[in-house]
This record gives sequence, structure tokens and C-alpha cells, in this order.
Amino acid sequence: MYICICCINAFMAVSNKLGANASKTRMKKSENKIFDLGFVMTKPNLISVIILSLCLFIEFKLIFKKQQIHEKDALKNLDTLFFVFAWFSLLTTPLVEWLRNIYVLIGWFGICIIWFYYKVQQDMLTAFLPLGVLVYSQISRLIFRRIMGYHPIHIIFNQYASHRYSSINKRKSTKIDYRYSMIYSVTGLVLSILIGIINSKK
Repeated sequence: MYICICCINAFMAVSNKLGANASKTRMKKSENKIFDLGFVMTKPNLISVIILSLCLFIEFKLIFKKQQIHEKDALKNLDTLFFVFAWFSLLTTPLVEWLRNIYVLIGWFGICIIWFYYKVQQDMLTAFLPLGVLVYSQISRLIFRRIMGYHPIHIIFNQYASHRYSSINKRKSTKIDYRYSMIYSVTGLVLSILIGIINSKK
């Protein structure tokens, strides 16, 4: 009887250990997923960190130098360049793929919010567009994932004739990604232009 009890205890201990290991394995597999929306929590790549840091630097420079009259012309040019980048880059470059990284997404969202508060009193359209494109990019990605079962790979305009490997998606692009990239970019640009036309008529 004593031997049987010892065997049962040993079996239970092994089962608990195996269960704990299985649980850890499942946690490791799911620790990079948030709410199953395809976001990852890995360390951002160096390029994305540099881009985010540079954007924040430019925004703070625009904010702190805004009151200095003698620098208004230079700031206007920087203002325009920043707006074009914040709006256009998410529609035409693979930068939008990096937004699957939750840290990059939070950083870019913060940049859009800062830009919105900086610009909202001057021009509502240019204040809103970068944030609007961010929301559009995520909705488009989720729709694509819902239909295809995996995340899209965005291809730069000058790469449409070829394909590339996406490290965050861990696969090479296909014709489906090419078509999605065209539809995503053209739709986003057309919507932006239409919003601009409607806004200008008010």
C-alpha cells in the first residue's frame, strides 16, 4: 500500500511538472501575441527606433521653436516635410509592417497624437491625416488577415515587379501581397485626396 501511494505521488508530481512545462511552452508561443490581433512584443529593429526617435525630435523642435518668428519659414518647410512623411510613408512603404510590433505602434501613435495637438489649431486636415492613415493601416491589415489567414507584406512602389522576404511575417511576398499593396496604397491616397477636396470646400 505504501509503495502504491508513493507511486501515485510520484506520478502526480511528474504530471504536474509536465503540465507546468506545457503551460510555459504555450505561454512562450502566445507571449508575443496580444488579443490575437497579430501584434508582437519583440524588440523593435534599429531602423524603426531611429525613425521614431527622429520623428519625436522633429516634433519637439517644431513645438519649441514655434514662437520664434525668425525661424518660421524654416519651420514651415520642416513642418511640410514631416507631414508628407507621416502621411505618405504608411501608405507606400513597408514601414507599416513594423506597426505590428506593439512598441513601434505605441511610439507611432504617440507621434500622431503629438502632431495632432501641434497642428489642430492651424489645419484640422493635416492634423488628422497621419492618425487617420494609422487607423486605416490597421483596419486594412486585420481585414486581410481575416480573409487570408495571415498578415500582408507591403512592397515599396519600386519593388512591385519583384518580391521580398519579411522578417516580421517570416515569409516571402507573393502576388497576393503585390495586389494588396496596390489596393491599399491607391485606396489610401484616393481617400486622402477626396478628404482634402471636401475639406477645402468647407
